[in-house]
Amino acid sequence: MMREHLVIIFRLLNMKQFKLCLVAIFLVISTGVAMARAVRTWTYQELLDKADLVAIATPTATDDTKEHINLPGFDGQRVIGVETKFKVAAVLKGDKALKDFVLHYYRPGPDGMVVDNGPTFISFPISKKPTDRTRTYILFLLREADGRYASVVGQSDPGLGIRELEGVYSSAVVETQTKLGIDVGNVLRECQTIKPGMTRAELSKVFSTEEGGLSTAKHRTYVFHDCPYVKVDVDFNLSDPKQDVLDERPTDTIAKISKPYLEWGVND
Repeated sequence: MMREHLVIIFRLLNMKQFKLCLVAIFLVISTGVAMARAVRTWTYQELLDKADLVAIATPTATDDTKEHINLPGFDGQRVIGVETKFKVAAVLKGDKALKDFVLHYYRPGPDGMVVDNGPTFISFPISKKPTDRTRTYILFLLREADGRYASVVGQSDPGLGIRELEGVYSSAVVETQTKLGIDVGNVLRECQTIKPGMTRAELSKVFSTEEGGLSTAKHRTYVFHDCPYVKVDVDFNLSDPKQDVLDERPTDTIAKISKPYLEWGVND
């Protein structure tokens, strides 16, 4: 039946009109393809001009509110209100004396459902340990009637008005261990378990020889087993006076071991 209809249409229309008609038919019969919701693109200047407050700040605490509603404009999208308190590092627009503020936004409701072509949501990890990365954001905000703040772009896609500033850490030590993906404290404690007089076999439980460069049985650079950038230099007493200088034996003992240090890997 569909083929007969297309033949009739082809006879009635010229080729250009037929192509346009095919496009229209495709859009009609492709009911399984959802049309994407249009989302406005904001420039930094537009965000700045509209905002009551533009701040660089760090989240310090977050909690749900008693709000359990349908998000306006999205029928069936149940949401729960959230408040996150921010500590201000700098104010770029607004009250320069502001020390902290509360950001008001929403998260998906108990079933976690997000409707088709629905809103996008935000969340803010809170640093709880000294080793946690300090997450810092630049926020473009509007002041609500109750004194809280909300993203300048509204509650549908609030993240468009809030950007994380990458590479911000609480200290150089935290930055190093975060980028390496290791706990520096644990590394140091493990390294300190290796002392002069211990054997090469005992050393190999904490360090490995996966390091390029020159070495002998009497001297070698070792790398920490969980991170090749943490290294120690080790001098050995050989097990046998007649032992070849290149003959590394598990029974060789440590004469001297350096403090751990950071260095790029060395390839042969």
